[in-house]
Amino acid sequence: MAIPTKHMFSYINRSIREGWNNPALTNYGELFTYTYGAMATEMARLHLFYEQLGLHEGDKIALCGANSARWAIALMSAFSYGAVAVSILPDFTGADIERLVNHSDAQVLFVGPAVEQKVNPANMPALKAVISTVDFHPVYTADPAYRREYEQLNTSFKERYPKGFRPEDVHYREDNLDDLALINYSSGTTGNPKGVMLSYRALSSNVQYSIDNMECHPGVNLVSMLPLAHMFGMMIELIYQIAGGSHVYFVTRLTTPTLMKAFRECQPLIILVVPMVLEKIYEKKIRPVVSKPIVRLLWNTPIAGRLVRNRIRQGLMDAFGGKLKSLISGGAALNPEVEKCLMDIRFPYLSAVAAVQGAQLRTTRRSDGDTHRLVRSGYCSRRDFAPWRQYHAGLL
Repeated sequence: MAIPTKHMFSYINRSIREGWNNPALTNYGELFTYTYGAMATEMARLHLFYEQLGLHEGDKIALCGANSARWAIALMSAFSYGAVAVSILPDFTGADIERLVNHSDAQVLFVGPAVEQKVNPANMPALKAVISTVDFHPVYTADPAYRREYEQLNTSFKERYPKGFRPEDVHYREDNLDDLALINYSSGTTGNPKGVMLSYRALSSNVQYSIDNMECHPGVNLVSMLPLAHMFGMMIELIYQIAGGSHVYFVTRLTTPTLMKAFRECQPLIILVVPMVLEKIYEKKIRPVVSKPIVRLLWNTPIAGRLVRNRIRQGLMDAFGGKLKSLISGGAALNPEVEKCLMDIRFPYLSAVAAVQGAQLRTTRRSDGDTHRLVRSGYCSRRDFAPWRQYHAGLL
């Protein structure tokens, strides 16, 4: 029997209200942290600006930039406003980004510094504003009146919320499960990027399953390194974390030393990586040890081998912060040598397969060798996952 889908904002409304002063979002290496209250306040300010731009529910808001706390806030502001978020990878060329913005009919575009230099608003005639994810300042407005409205935003916000924005002001919609929430432009593995159309039901069913089956609550940290414009990163590293009330650290310099330092300091419970990162860590930290003749000799012996494997496992656990419960590798196949070693030492990793058209992880292979279907028969209604053709906007 299918379990009714619970809206993701039923979780997020509660996590914001109850965790108002708890840390929510931090750019790793920076001193400033958005609390859940500060995040919601910024979302409310953006909502007011959307109103001034004349945006309505169902209008499109595009995001194209590197991972950051403000990118995350911009995404959540679009969802909570009732707009349709449009996620675009910042690695695309300027011409491709402009084409996808036009294809989606987006009226607002959030950009990071690198993307700002690549695109020309004149080539995207439907845009009313281009907003920087550095400070939420509009770098372009189609009408000078929109810029004047932004300059008066602090005054307008105080008039709207004379007592300040408070927890009781947070009441995002929970009755629109079947509305379109997101258009995700994939990386174009099999051709031009596809506009995958996802409802709140599709997103919410994954939040619900994750909340029910993985640990996420105030006091839990997560280090975000996957592109938030991809569904794997967006769902598990951001939306699910906010729904559970945890603290997300965004790593903007994706070097192995920076990542390992972030893992040690933040002590996450789960980590999402692509196989390349895991393979680099193996080459640097594990292979030099397991290649030693004495280690190879003892590896499969009953007692000494177990001690050697446990010591290697503990060293790797410490390198990831010491609290790790699951390291999830996805996006490509893991090197068989690396996978076998991780299984031998019983390291808590998952090899995951995700499908963007359903917004979800579909299957995982655990370090004990079992295959586990994350989306189990009977868990979600068939309505949660429409056929492939229903989700594709398709580029003409």
